[in-house]
Amino acid sequence: MDKFRQWQQQHGISFPMAWSKVVFADECWECEYCDDLICPVCEDHYAECDHIGPTEDNVIYHEDNNGIMWGKRSPESLISTNHNTII
Repeated sequence: MDKFRQWQQQHGISFPMAWSKVVFADECWECEYCDDLICPVCEDHYAECDHIGPTEDNVIYHEDNNGIMWGKRSPESLISTNHNTII
C-alpha cells in the first residue's frame, strides 16, 4: 500500500472512486506467511485492501454484458467516520 493510501486510512479519509472491477476471494492467493488471502490487484491482505469486494456496504454494483461485476463507492461512503464530515 502506498503512503498516500496509508495516510487516508490513518485519517479516516476516502475520496470518490470511479468504477472498478470487483475483486472476488477466489481470485486471490494465500499469503505465504499467514495463509490469509492476498488481493491480486494491490498484493495487500484481501480483508484490509481498498479494492471493492462483492458484498460491501455503500457500494453501487453493476454487471456488464460480459458478466463482469463493477463497483463504485456510493456517496454515503464519502462520509468520514473519524471526523463526521463529508469529504
